[in-house]
This record gives sequence, C-alpha cells and structure tokens, in this order.
Amino acid sequence: MVHIRWIAVLMIGLTAAALAGGCEDKRPAADDPIGVRPDMTLRDGQADWEQPLQSSAVEGSALRTTAQISRLLHAGMTQQEATRQLGPAYDAYTLSDYLNGQWIEVDVWRYDYANKDYRFDFREGEGLITPDLTAFQNDVLQAQLFLEWSKEGKLIYAVLYYEDADGNVHNYIPAFGNLPGSSSEDSRLAAKNGIKIGQTVGVKRNGAAYDLKSAPTPQFAFLTSMSESYQIKSLMAHFAELDLEGSRGWVPLWYLTEKAMEIREIKPQRMIMTGSGTAEWYPNSGLSVAELVQGDSIYIFEEYGDYYGAIAPLSKKAGQSPGLVWIKKSLLRSDDEAGSRYTPLLSADTELDSTLLEIAVNSLLRLGESKKHIREVFGEPHFIETSNNVMSTGEPMKTLEQWRYEHADTLLVVTWDEDGGLRDYVFEAEDAEHPSIASRRLDWQWRVQSDMAYNFLIGQAGKLLLIAGHDGGFSGMHYDSNLYAVNRHSGAKVWQVDLDYSLMGYVMSENEKHIAFMSYDSNPKYEGKTIYRVHVIDTQTGKKRWEKELRYATDKDRVWGIGIAAAGQTLAVGVELGDDSGGRRGKIETWEMDSGEPMWERSFDQAVYLHTGYFAESRLLAQIGQSGLDGGISAGVIGLDPISGKTAWTNRKRELRTLHGLDGDGRNFKPRTGEVWTFSGDAWVLTEIATGKAKLSLPYEEGHYMYSPINDRYILQVKSRDGKPLHLSGDTATSLIETKSGDAIWTVNGSGWRGKVDGGYIYYSINEHVRMAQLATGKVIWEADVNSIAFVPYRDYLLVNNHAGDVVALNKADGSIAWRLSDARAGGIDSPYPYFEYGMITGLDGVIYLGSSNGYFTKVANFDAE
Repeated sequence: MVHIRWIAVLMIGLTAAALAGGCEDKRPAADDPIGVRPDMTLRDGQADWEQPLQSSAVEGSALRTTAQISRLLHAGMTQQEATRQLGPAYDAYTLSDYLNGQWIEVDVWRYDYANKDYRFDFREGEGLITPDLTAFQNDVLQAQLFLEWSKEGKLIYAVLYYEDADGNVHNYIPAFGNLPGSSSEDSRLAAKNGIKIGQTVGVKRNGAAYDLKSAPTPQFAFLTSMSESYQIKSLMAHFAELDLEGSRGWVPLWYLTEKAMEIREIKPQRMIMTGSGTAEWYPNSGLSVAELVQGDSIYIFEEYGDYYGAIAPLSKKAGQSPGLVWIKKSLLRSDDEAGSRYTPLLSADTELDSTLLEIAVNSLLRLGESKKHIREVFGEPHFIETSNNVMSTGEPMKTLEQWRYEHADTLLVVTWDEDGGLRDYVFEAEDAEHPSIASRRLDWQWRVQSDMAYNFLIGQAGKLLLIAGHDGGFSGMHYDSNLYAVNRHSGAKVWQVDLDYSLMGYVMSENEKHIAFMSYDSNPKYEGKTIYRVHVIDTQTGKKRWEKELRYATDKDRVWGIGIAAAGQTLAVGVELGDDSGGRRGKIETWEMDSGEPMWERSFDQAVYLHTGYFAESRLLAQIGQSGLDGGISAGVIGLDPISGKTAWTNRKRELRTLHGLDGDGRNFKPRTGEVWTFSGDAWVLTEIATGKAKLSLPYEEGHYMYSPINDRYILQVKSRDGKPLHLSGDTATSLIETKSGDAIWTVNGSGWRGKVDGGYIYYSINEHVRMAQLATGKVIWEADVNSIAFVPYRDYLLVNNHAGDVVALNKADGSIAWRLSDARAGGIDSPYPYFEYGMITGLDGVIYLGSSNGYFTKVANFDAE
C-alpha cells in the first residue's frame, strides 16, 4: 500500500483563534453536543503559540470554543465549508481505509491547536487517525481535529481530541453511520473503570469488534481475543475504538470490564418473545440495539444475571440485529410449538437467511472456541478438510484441520489450531462475485503425504511418477525442495531426494534410467569460491550412481552463470566465467550419464549458456555470447554432438531464452518433438534441434506480443493493436496459430493464455475467464467466470483451478460450475518453471493426478455422479 503525504505551505490550521474564544468560565448550554469545557484557554507564555487566523467568513472573527467547533461537524459537511469555517488544514495525507467491506483511498485533514513549533510525527502503520498523545502529555498540544474525506469530497468521519482542565484527553465524534454523536466524557462506564484514550487494554471475553462508521447498521470488523493487547484510539458513551496493528473496530466498553468474565455459555435454545421489548448491546446498558416484537424467535447461547446472550431473527418491523445481543430473561419463554428444540444453525433442517447467519457467525465463532460448542451451535461439518500450509517459508510445513459448512447460499470454513481451539474462519454469502459452489467428496485410489507444501507431477520413469516438492518460496525466500518417486499403481513412495535452496535444476537421461541434479555450496570456509556439485541417481531405486565436485571460481575468475543439460546419455554443465572488468569466457564439461566417466570439454572465448530442459534431447544446445548486447542478439546458437562435442550446426542470428513461456508443457508424457524455440531479435523461431533449421517464425516485439503454447500443433498469440504495451493496452487480439504453417486459424478480441485442445474444441483462458470454442472457427460455445491456468478434460467435465486454489469441475455442455472437489488444494506459486503450472492437475491415461498446495499428491479414483 502506497502512502502519500503532503504538507500545507502556510502553517495555519485550527489556531488559537479557532479554539480559544468565548472564554467565559461556564459549562456549555444543555444543547451543546458534547460536555466540553468552553473555557479551554492558552497556557502560560501565550506568545509562544501560533497567532490567530482571522476569517472574514466568521461573524466578527469570533474566537471559538471546542463546543462551537463540534457544532460545525456533521456528516453533510463539504470541504469548502470546512475550509471556510475552520481554515485550510494544517496537514493532509492520502491513505487507505477499510470501509463497508472494502479498501478505499481517503484524504485525511488534520488541524492542530498547538505550540507554533509543534510538528506532528506521522507514523505509517498506526492507522488512519492517531492523536499525538505524547504532545498532549507534554503540554504542547491542546486539541487536534481530524477530518476524513472520500475521494468524492464526502466527509466520512471526524473526531476532535482535546484536553480537559485536569489534563485528561477526550474526544468528540459527530454522528456518522451507526455512531450517535458522542463524547468520551459522556461515558460513565469508562470513568468508573478508569478506561482512557491511549491505554493498552485487553478484552475480558473473546468476541467481535465492529465498524460503526461505514453504514447505518454495524459491520463486522475483526475477532477480538483475550490473548491480544489493544490500544484505545477513541471513546464514546458505550463503545471503545480498539486498534491492533492498524486494524480498528468498536467494542462495547462493558467487554473491557471484569463483569464480562462472568458470562456463562449455556446449551443453545430457541425462545419466543412474550411481548415487545428491547435488545441491548450488553446487560443493563439501556442502549437499544433494536426493538423486538411479540412472537419473534430468539436463539439463546449465553447468560449473565437476568439476561440471555442471543441471536435474533428479527421481524422486518424490528430491523436487524448487529450481532450477539442481550435480552432480559423475563421477555422470553420457551417455544412450545417447537418444544424448545434447538436445530443447529447450519443443519439441513434450518432455514435462516444469510444476514442472520453472518450475525451468528461473527458473534459466536470466537477465537479459541471449542469444537464441541461449535457442533452444538452450527451442527456437524459437511466436509472436513486440510488447510494450506500455515507456516512461513523456511519453517517445517504445518497444515490444520478445517470444517466446511455449505448451507443454501452461504459458506462457512472454520480452521482449528492443533490444540482444538478455533483459529480463524471465513464466511461468504452468495453474490455475483462469490457464487455458491457445492463440494463433492474426494475419492482417491491413493494419496501420498509430502514434506513440502507444493507438489507437482513433473514426469515419469517406467512405472514410477516423478513429483517435485517445493516450499512455495521464491528468490531469496526459498529454502527447501525435494524430488520423489511413487509407484503409479500402488502409490508407494519408492525414493526421495531432499534438496535445499541450492538446487539449480535437474535433467533426465534419454532412456529415463537416470536423473541428474546440480546444487551449490557457498560455505564461508570456501572464501567466496562457491563449489558446485553434480549428482546422478537411478530413477528406479533412488540410489546414487555418482557425484562430481566442480570448482570453477579462482582468485581471478568468478562464476557468472551455470547450467545443466543432457542429450542422449551425455550430461553437460555449461559455465560462464570472468572477472569484474567485464571480460567473459565459457566452458562446457561432459560426463557419461550412467558411469560418470568424463567425455569431452570445450572452451569458448565468450560466455556460454546451455539450453536447460528437464529431459534429454538429441543434441546439446548452447548459446555463445551474452543476450541482447548493444540492442542486438548474442553471437549465436550452436548444436553440439553429444558424443564427440563437435559443432553440428551454427546459427549466428539466434539466441536461447528459456523463461519466456514458449517451452509449454515439457514433461515426458509424450514423445519429444525434437524442436526448440529460439529468438532472433524480432521473432520467435521454431528450430529443429538436430539440424538447426527454422520451421516457423512468429513476429515479436518486447511487451507488445505474448505467446502461449497449447500443444505441438497450436500456439496462442496475443498482440497489442493500439501501439501500447500489453499491460496498458485497451485493444488486444488473440489468434490461434497453426505451428506447421504459421497461419492464424482465427482471431478474437482480448488476451488469451494457456489452453487445451479436446477433440474439435479448445478450452483457453481469456480476460480472466475460461472459454470453450470451436477449434476450427473460434466460435464461442460458452464462457465461465473462472480464472485458471489448468485445463484438464475428464469425461463430461473440464477440471480447472480457480482463484481460491480449489479444483473445480465445469460442465462441458454449458460451462456451468458442477462442483468443487473437497480437500483438493491447488493454489499456485510465483515461479518461472513450467511444470509448476502444468503439474498441479494432470490427466494421464484416463486418470486424474492432483498435486497440491497443502502437502499431498493424489491419484483420484473417479468423478462419477454421486
């Protein structure tokens, strides 16, 4: 989040003139909006304070009291009115505030009644409006006014902080949203319990904090916990605004007192109102939440003295409850018709609207709550699943149990800590952005538990499947990875190689019998001369065949680049060496994959880069010279005979770029094509690996073209048509290119990406939607509001992974969402490796294999209709 701040050139603000007038020693009139002392005057040494600003807009340039200032504040105030009445803001800054369920940019104006040398210390992360309590304590600040504006110039919120005669800081907040205009001095409960602005406090009962300023009805803000410490930012008669690391919400003051610890949970019951009555925010508060009428159904869950803590499905006449409310026991009786039988709120037999369910969820799902109590209140979970990894990268993976309730048009997911206490929850009511998706139980033939959170199917070796595990980190935040093999029939794990952040790639031999890894060791004992190691293992047993230690760095040379590749049964390492002056040279060193016997070496007077695919090709490909020097391309690409090391072909107008998305699904589930994409400055060229001959050329301009392979025959081309880069363009086109001829079969508007051919149809992503079209014509059959990079046809369904990381089945017939697969996590990570995108959901020989983002790899049994 970007924070922008600017300072007014003229330091005027809410000066002594704006606050100190009307100095008669008297209390405000009864209709004054706050109980503020109007005799707040300058302290000793008035000459040190900023001089008054006389405003012609104010009759007689009268000086004002805080009570008078408070009268000016109202929800309809305009910026012009504020400037006319108060003068220009001393300080203004743009921040983001969470209002009505979304983040919006707001402008905050601040006025200070302070010493002329006073400077406000703006601290990012403290929240939008934070009074300078230190300045109040040091007697350099006597009042501070904050006005919060929407970008449309509407006053969203205002708060005036001021000192009383005893030096205590108070605040006044006019009426906004659900906030009734109120002062902290109006709160007897705060005064009785010594609760003050700026204090660090704890709640005495886990519960909820509310956003009271966004809308006429309270909005849930966050869960409060007895284990957390909160700072009080503002006070009203009955509420305290609590801040936890920038998150803010209002809590009834009573929950900060010892009385709240006397609340007792009871067995849930259904009750009936015997007549009209009041639902209160807390026991004995006299603060009405809503007026209830005779016959209203009430669900009770707690008790305190003569009150029940309840959720009320209120009538239209009564309005809607904001959360857990308190109702006098004398106003309730047992529901004789229902025999006081309580039906869990999320059971199939309960019919409650989503608004009431949201109230119940936000009121009753408290941090640390027990499974037993949640079962009593909401019923048995419909699905029990496993969460994503909850630990930070670099720490051992940990997943947690989740309960999933799917009820009518609502979804509740509860996450439990290892000790069985409630950790978190997500509640969603169906709307246009969150359509309700029914889950289907995952039936598997076998499932493997991994040490890593992310698991991807990257290839096969005979009867074994090869799976890459990754911790989900990237760049300097990546710590661990592994590679393991499982029997495709039984799911038994045959072997596993544990790797750390030093893994630099791996490649499999042509006959699939061996797989090689490269890693590095930069232990300080090597004095900056990193050691590289090549490891080769047997794909069927996981046993090490051989290992080589490579020392390339010297006192003169550094390693600037290194890579591993294979062709036939030859394993090669290419390294770029040079000093700090810019000079570069290259070297290729090879071994026989099976035995580790050295084969040949070649040195070059320029940098060298190998084409580092994951599976052996017919020739080793190397780029000679660095990419893009002086705006041109490298010195060329060569194809090397893997046995002799001799150059089989040379093309001096090409270079290798392996991380631009043109490699596609390079896994070895189908025969190798014998082709590779090379780059020629203004085009991508499909090149025959054996001969170096060009088979197809596609135009390219950096930032204006993008290509996405579908299979060996088709590729999607996206280009900008308005001359702007793709990420800024308002006019893009997607074409399906036939790779044998280079012809565009059809062109549509928008930006396409990834896809799958299924018979005479193609599925692909376009503008963050999944589309089905006729392969020959591009005619759209349907388009689904799902964003996915995985497209796996299976019988009557298309399996995709949505934005939430779920595996979702779309009906092939019309694109409608058929179901979500329970307990299948398929979240993506930021990585340049193609198999991370293709290896999460794989269809192979009529079977679906699922990778995951929560530590599993699964062979699915079937998706037949239940």
